[in-house]
Amino acid sequence: TLYLLYTQLGLAFLAGVIFAIVLIPINRQIALKIGQLSQGLMTAKDGRIAITSETIAGAKHIKTNAWEDVFLNKIERIRAEEVGFLSRRKYLDALCVYFWA
Repeated sequence: TLYLLYTQLGLAFLAGVIFAIVLIPINRQIALKIGQLSQGLMTAKDGRIAITSETIAGAKHIKTNAWEDVFLNKIERIRAEEVGFLSRRKYLDALCVYFWA
């Protein structure tokens, strides 16, 4: 296919090839960062699910002691962290699509 590009465009095809080669290490770094963010996201999800399960299991005690706000704040704080990981990961996903689409 490079030969066909060369016959159609001449040496101008090299600009596209060089650009694609330059993007490979950039894409690798983005992919590594996406992996790190995914791990953080999974950790945050696990924490949120654990505290939610704990809240549901102890709902009677939580209601009796009026701890609803305490547990709600814990869940919301963990959810905010989870959404932060997710939004950064999706931003990097969009960046990858922008570079390669």
